[in-house]
This record gives sequence, C-alpha cells and structure tokens, in this order.
Amino acid sequence: MRFDAEGHLSITPRQLLGLAYADRRRLIDHYLIVGTPSVLPTYASYYDFLKSVSERIGVHPRNLVLRGSAQIGFSITPRVDKVWMEVWPNTDLDLAIVDAGYFERIDREVIRWEEHNRGGGR
Repeated sequence: MRFDAEGHLSITPRQLLGLAYADRRRLIDHYLIVGTPSVLPTYASYYDFLKSVSERIGVHPRNLVLRGSAQIGFSITPRVDKVWMEVWPNTDLDLAIVDAGYFERIDREVIRWEEHNRGGGR
C-alpha cells in the first residue's frame, strides 16, 4: 500500500482484508483516517469540499472526514452483488461530523421538533 502524490491510498481489496484481520488499528489509524478520498481528484479539492461544508454547518474542517467507499475507491458491503464494487461517479458520500458542539445543537433541534410535533398527529 502506498499514497500517491495527491494523498490517495492505493490499496487492493485483498490488502484491506488482510490488514483488517491482522492489525485493524493500523489499518484505521495509518491508512483509512488520513489521505485524500478517492472520489476527489486532488487534496486541494478535498480541502475545498471540507471548507465549504464547514462554513455551512459551523464546524471546523478538521472535524469532518469522508469515509467508506468514497475514501478507498470500492465498496466493502457484505451484499454479494456489491462486494468489492468499484466506486462509480454518482456514489454517495459518507461524511462523518466529529464535533460535540454540533451534536448537542442538532440534538436540541430534534428534541424541540419532536416536542412541537408530538400532539399534531393525535
């Protein structure tokens, strides 16, 4: 496994599976958490994407990461018809938001919405 000049991880499904069995922590910390997602052409485009999202939701860009098939370039879903399927242009993006303040804000909004809409359906 290696990273190209733009930070894309070059990993095969067999290598990913081998590391998942041998050393999950290393797979996550040294390969899957870092780098440029495969769905974006450059690190600069990844940065621009994160900056745009962060400005819209009020979260620091370092608290946002793309994960899943968008990161590694293929799906690892256990479904037989999709396993190891290469990412295609219209794939979904799994965006993780790791920010306690944002979570608490959204949680309050959901509770407020539930309280406001609780009596409407009866």
